[in-house]
Amino acid sequence: MAVLGSVLAVVVLVPRSPAHDTAGGAAPAREPAVARSSRPVASPVSAPVASTTSPTVGVASTDASGPAGDTGTPLAAAGATSIAPAVASPAEPPAAEPAPTSATAPAEQPPSLPKDAPALTPIASGQDEIASQLSATLDDAPSPITESAPAQIVSLVQDTDGHVSVQRNQVTGPDGVDAAAASIADAGDLVATGLDATVQMIDPAAELSVDPTATASSGDPLRSSQWALDRVPFETAWNTTNGAGVIVAVIDTAVDLNHAELLGQTTGAYHFTAAGQGPGVVTAPPGNFHGTHVSGIIAALAGNGAGIEGGAPGVKLMPIEVLSTSGSGRYSDITSAIIYAADHGARVINLSLGGSAQFDPLDAAVAYAVNHGAVVVAAAGNDGCVVGNPGCAANYPAASPGALAIGSVNSDLTCSSFTTQASYVSLGAPGAGILSTAPTNLYGSGYVSASGTSMATPYASAAVALVVAAHPSLGPAEIRAALTSTAVDVANAGPDTCTGSGLIDPLAALDHLAAGGGGGSPTTTAPSTMEAPRLAGALPGRGMVRLSFVAPPGASTILVRRDGVAIATIPATRRSYTDRNVSPHTDYTYELSAWSAALGEGPGSGDKTVRTRG
Repeated sequence: MAVLGSVLAVVVLVPRSPAHDTAGGAAPAREPAVARSSRPVASPVSAPVASTTSPTVGVASTDASGPAGDTGTPLAAAGATSIAPAVASPAEPPAAEPAPTSATAPAEQPPSLPKDAPALTPIASGQDEIASQLSATLDDAPSPITESAPAQIVSLVQDTDGHVSVQRNQVTGPDGVDAAAASIADAGDLVATGLDATVQMIDPAAELSVDPTATASSGDPLRSSQWALDRVPFETAWNTTNGAGVIVAVIDTAVDLNHAELLGQTTGAYHFTAAGQGPGVVTAPPGNFHGTHVSGIIAALAGNGAGIEGGAPGVKLMPIEVLSTSGSGRYSDITSAIIYAADHGARVINLSLGGSAQFDPLDAAVAYAVNHGAVVVAAAGNDGCVVGNPGCAANYPAASPGALAIGSVNSDLTCSSFTTQASYVSLGAPGAGILSTAPTNLYGSGYVSASGTSMATPYASAAVALVVAAHPSLGPAEIRAALTSTAVDVANAGPDTCTGSGLIDPLAALDHLAAGGGGGSPTTTAPSTMEAPRLAGALPGRGMVRLSFVAPPGASTILVRRDGVAIATIPATRRSYTDRNVSPHTDYTYELSAWSAALGEGPGSGDKTVRTRG
């Protein structure tokens, strides 16, 4: 069986300076791994920095491809003031132009993996059937099994009540199979089995700690360095919910439970490590930044006058330690942690880790968690390649059926070059130069900036938590649908292998559900008048402005106006429009309206003015 990889992020610590220069700065550090987790690039409390290359992990720099997006259908008459067809004519407005093909897509895409977790069906019952399955598993061993080189068989066992547990049986050869099979048969039916594997993090490089210089205030003094909160409307979504009442499990390295930003934010800490299993964390204080960094992105206290803000500061975190200080861990421990989290009330499970080995018990644990109402959010990986191309392997549990796989975008909303791209990626989130919490025993400031899909994943988990808090009766499939259907189209136009359906937008998902959109109770009465669309954002770039919007119920088309002139029509199913016919260093004012054949054109969204870059 393949060896697991490391944590999905690359950490690069740098001294405080006006700008980070990789050539003259600190050597890049790197993070842990569980089945290869996303490695971040971390830097202390300065403005977010780009990640450095990590050849060993396949993590490239955070330089990304140029922006791409839906350009819509330009209007034939530039001076038109309305492009809605006459009410007497039910003809459909022009369709948007086809989305361009991503230059990074593989020549032949692998088949999409199913995302609805299957029910757990036993593969063997009774000692004889189970022994046969275990023998087949031993046949897959990469080297002979002997007394001096035993194998650990990991089995998921389901009892008569439907509860699943993990059994570990060390065997030295075929003679040990019968005893293991008898033990499993006594506990229930065999759901999945596999040979355990070890994960190893890439050793961190030199680490430098820099104290923050921002002074305490009534707000959070490092908030200005959190570009992710400028691009994704978490703070506005807090008008509906801040995530209170939701438990988010963070399966990772040990978390600094005494960090000022996490005090009172955790519940039910547990560990599955080489030291055994039980309540609390084993490594205190933590010897690795990763779990604390991920936790802060999700749930750092907001408005406490210290540091940063988490995406869902009202949630309770359930820290589950599965990785050692060096970042090593075992598939069996991750599998146990997922089941533990599902059994103890976690509605969101964050897995900023992964590996290239497909492991049946891990897949079954993800399915179990989803069947028990948890959304399993996993990092796509940091190999900087496209799965299906030569030498690019899928990352698990991101590729496990039922998991919500997350890719990373940069601050300009282009795809992060380190992201592992794949057909199973569902959504994208900010993952480059992400400032968050770090153990103060390792970093005196208590904060570092890091890059990786490890950082993007907790932002997605925070978005999931906000939706769960506002709509606790929804199941994982409905929550997934609400987020993917309202994601903002970024990176490459249309669904792509980097961000899936697009960039997370928790506010749009909440608005969508509040209006009776997918996942919630459907609207039974059709609207009698057309409402205004919500212009959620206008992001200026070089030679372009990207608009994101939420269409009102009943709309079939969004009408785009620049400086009072209608310039394009966009299908209401699209979440964004990119205007490329602009000049540098120029102010432009945009307004959107919605149209349908039945209701005609509705009121405008209100103006939004932006200045393009040079």
